[in-house]
Amino acid sequence: MAWISLTADDVKERLSGPEFDAFQTWHLDSGQADPIPDTILGVVGEIRGRVGACQRNTLGAAATIPDELYSAALTLISWRLSLRLPGGGAHLQDEVRRKDYEDATELLRAVARCEFAVEQPTTHSCDVVNNANSAGQFGGCTRATF
Repeated sequence: MAWISLTADDVKERLSGPEFDAFQTWHLDSGQADPIPDTILGVVGEIRGRVGACQRNTLGAAATIPDELYSAALTLISWRLSLRLPGGGAHLQDEVRRKDYEDATELLRAVARCEFAVEQPTTHSCDVVNNANSAGQFGGCTRATF
């Protein structure tokens, strides 16, 4: 397994065609962009924050997540996109999807508590990680001392 980037194509694979199209276009005002890329960025940032919260972890390259969290990421993205639909997407938030969302959220909590191990990256990020492994370093990258 590796650290991966998520794209709109990954989201499209998870959803039905009509759902994906609705998420891209529903309730957009003039000048508003497709919300999928920003939703992906938000979820990726949250996952990286949860991974970085565990002192044993090092972050991979910018905008990547551990492969083990791919399904959880897509679940969170789908859930958050559904909130944009009429009625807060209640028609898409059935018990199965709600349970998937709750499981994905709990998995990320477990990652942050160091109770679920993720693969450590082969390419490290220079993002700041606030943990014991980064002492004297800036996100795993040696920083200049003046």
